[in-house]
Amino acid sequence: MKKSLVEILIERTSDKNFKLSRSFKVEKNKTLQYLLIVDKNISDPASRSFILDKGASLSSYRLFLKAKEGEFFNFSHEIKAGAKIASRSLIVGLKKENFSLKADYNFSGEKSFGRIKTEALLAGEAKLYSADNVNVLAAAQKSDTRVDHSLILEGPGVRGEVTPGLNISANDVKAGHSAGTFRLKAEELFYLRSRGLSPEEIRRLFILSLANNFTTGLVDKKVKEDIIKLIKKSL
Repeated sequence: MKKSLVEILIERTSDKNFKLSRSFKVEKNKTLQYLLIVDKNISDPASRSFILDKGASLSSYRLFLKAKEGEFFNFSHEIKAGAKIASRSLIVGLKKENFSLKADYNFSGEKSFGRIKTEALLAGEAKLYSADNVNVLAAAQKSDTRVDHSLILEGPGVRGEVTPGLNISANDVKAGHSAGTFRLKAEELFYLRSRGLSPEEIRRLFILSLANNFTTGLVDKKVKEDIIKLIKKSL
C-alpha cells in the first residue's frame, strides 16, 4: 500500500481573504498539516472547526503574535475512531497583546489519539487566557490523550492563565495533563548576563528556542524557515 501524501493548509490573518469562521474535514485515512499564523489583528471573534474521520491524522500548528482586547479564537475538534491529532500552539506577546483562546477536543471513537501542547512567552504588559478541553466520550475506549501547557512570564506587568482540562467518560483510556507557569530565576539571569547577554538577547534566545520546538514536524522546510523569520521580525 502506498503511503498517502501529506496535505498542507496555511492560513494567515494578514491575508486579504482570511475568513473569521471555517470548517474542515480530514477524510478517512488522510493526513493534513494545518498552520494558522495570527500576525494581524482581526475585527471579530474567529472560529475553526475540524472533523477527523476514522483513521485520519491532523497536525495542527497555531502561532499567535498579534491580539487586542475583545479578540477571541475558538477551536473545536471531533476525533473519530483510530484518528490522531497533534496540536501545537505558540504564543508570543511582548507589548500589550491580549490573547484569548479556547479549544475543545472531542474524542468520540475507539483508539483515538491526541497530543495537545501550548507554549507561551509574555513580556511587557501582555495578557493571555488559554483553555484546552479534552473530552473523552464513552465510545472512545482505548484512547490515548494528553494536554500540556507551559507559560513563561517576564516582568511584573504580564498576566497569564492557562487551563488544561480533562473530562473522561470512558473507563479504558490513557490520559494526562500538566500546566506550569515560570519566571526566570535571579541566578539564571545573573549567569546569562555574566556571559555578556543583555535582557533583550536573553528574551530573544528563549523565544527562538520555543520557535524551533514549535516547527518540529513540519514537512515543508521553506515553511519552517518563513516561520522563524516571521518570529525574528516580531522581536
